[in-house]
Amino acid sequence: IKTGSLAMVVKDVKSGVAAITQYAEKNGGFVVSSNVSKQGVAPYGEITIRIPSKIFDKGVADLKSLGEVESEQVNGQDVTEEYVDLNSQLKNLRAAEDQFLVIMKQATQINDILAVQRELTNIRGQIERIQGQMKYLEQSAKLSTISAYLSTDPDVLPTVDDQDKWKPWGEVKSAARSLLAMSKGLANLVIWLIIYIPLWLVIGLVVWGVGKGIRLAKHRQ
Repeated sequence: IKTGSLAMVVKDVKSGVAAITQYAEKNGGFVVSSNVSKQGVAPYGEITIRIPSKIFDKGVADLKSLGEVESEQVNGQDVTEEYVDLNSQLKNLRAAEDQFLVIMKQATQINDILAVQRELTNIRGQIERIQGQMKYLEQSAKLSTISAYLSTDPDVLPTVDDQDKWKPWGEVKSAARSLLAMSKGLANLVIWLIIYIPLWLVIGLVVWGVGKGIRLAKHRQ
């Protein structure tokens, strides 16, 4: 199972997303998700596609030609052992199912028939689950996944390479994005507080009035 991620600076984010979409569809793949937004003042796009595994390496190279690559990551996962193990479990379950079907034909008591039916239901549920897992592995092996992150500003791009080394510039970009997000959150909080000032004043006056009324009532008593 092959997966890849690219973070690239492009001249036009929307055109880049459209080009990647066309590339996937042209080569027998499809778009899993796509999004274009803004990070600060810079346009930002994310798109994930699935293409046939046989053209994965070429696909990564072709997408890299759309812009300037800031970082990239390519992963491969061998699921052969997992698939073989699931296939063995499936064979055992089908053998057990055949045995219970034979028992079902021979059963004459209602209690025995119901017990066998419960076992068959349980076994068939396990068979369906394993078949689903095997189908997922098969499809994942046939179609590889590539995620691309696009922007005109390299500072807003995520760092997707997973090499075990210190990346000071990547840390700077992460810190800058975090600071921007926190600043936006504080600004939004101030805006909400200002807008709700009349409501706070009304609530304060009501509380003050109620308190004053209670004190006057006690004083009269």
